[in-house]
Amino acid sequence: MPDSDIHQPQRWVEKNQKKLDYPAPIVEHKQARKKTLDAFERAKNAALGGMEPL
Repeated sequence: MPDSDIHQPQRWVEKNQKKLDYPAPIVEHKQARKKTLDAFERAKNAALGGMEPL
């Protein structure tokens, strides 16, 4: 497996039509990141009373 796919082995498996005895990802990081950033933005705005920072 090349270094470029070491953190996403499923991508390598799909490209090379191989079988890998490795579990599928539990978290979709792109979606989880967006959800987390949205939550932090809402919390920040609530702490500022809904006002934009100076």
